[in-house]
Amino acid sequence: MPYYINLSPDNPLSRLLAAGVGVLVLVGAVFFGLIVLAFVLGAGLLLSLGLWIRARFARQRGGSRAETPGPGRVRGNDGEIIEAEYTVISKRRD
Repeated sequence: MPYYINLSPDNPLSRLLAAGVGVLVLVGAVFFGLIVLAFVLGAGLLLSLGLWIRARFARQRGGSRAETPGPGRVRGNDGEIIEAEYTVISKRRD
C-alpha cells in the first residue's frame, strides 16, 4: 500500500487561512526582492557616477591615456617629452 503525503488541510477555513498566509509570504518576498534590487541598482548608479566624475577630472588634469608618452619617451617636469634609448638588462619573471 503506497503512502501519500497530503499537506492540504481538510477544513475549508484552514485552507483559506493557509492560502492567505501563502499569498502574504509571496507578496512579502516580492517586496523584499524589490528593495534589494533598488539598493543594488542605487549602489551601481553611485559607483558609475563616481567613476564618471573621476574620469572627467582626470581628463581635465591632462591624465588621459592619449597624452601619455610611448615606450622610450619620458615626460619631463616642464611637460617636454624627452626621447631616449634603453637596453633591457634582465627580465624578471613572476
